[in-house]
Amino acid sequence: MNAFINDTACPPLVLTSRISWVGMRHTLRIVYYLAAIVRICVGTAGAADTGFDDAHREKAETLRHDSLELNITLPKSSFFLGELIPVTFRFEDKKDTGQYHAWTGSYDRSGRIPMEFTVDGPPGSFCDPLATYFSSGFFMGGGIGNEAKLGSHEQAFHLNEWVRFDRPGKYRFYTVSSRVSQTKDNVSSGFPLVSPILTIEIREPTAQELDDTFRKAVPALGSNGTGSDDRAAIYAALS
Repeated sequence: MNAFINDTACPPLVLTSRISWVGMRHTLRIVYYLAAIVRICVGTAGAADTGFDDAHREKAETLRHDSLELNITLPKSSFFLGELIPVTFRFEDKKDTGQYHAWTGSYDRSGRIPMEFTVDGPPGSFCDPLATYFSSGFFMGGGIGNEAKLGSHEQAFHLNEWVRFDRPGKYRFYTVSSRVSQTKDNVSSGFPLVSPILTIEIREPTAQELDDTFRKAVPALGSNGTGSDDRAAIYAALS
């Protein structure tokens, strides 16, 4: 059985929607760090099965575009629990029509860019670390960013911000992204694109890897969290 990760919450991580954005960022940093120590995720997905492949195939066929394509890649196939997992998104207009643009933003006022990941793996082994928070109330969305004209555009995101793995194992996942759009007659239309399926192995960390992860995360708790190094340290504490 597979799970749409944004519906797979970690119940212990409950935040209030009545805090300010500045307070939220500080609270999230603390929650991320504690999550790395406690590892209390409760997932709902089952083991790998044909239903995952069938759902992906159906979605890919439904959203297939004759010119646009989305591919995602990982720098390696195996990561330890708590390690940053950079996923590179590559959007491409295969016919080079010059009609499409990809949004390049990496920030959203809600606190996280909307992303859809579907994950297949061992039961109870992964979740969306902020699902409970985002389901707790109304949030103002909208991000700041430019648009890149396709051809092609690549952009990397840390999977840890949307998916937290709590147990070693083999996982598969894919994403649906609506970052590509076309503006015609002053009307902008988005095109959801489905990526291929990727396989990833999550393993236990060594003592040195754990020490390095916590050593980088702890100083970030005392910062404002706006630098890329701070964000990387915080994301690393998600798993």
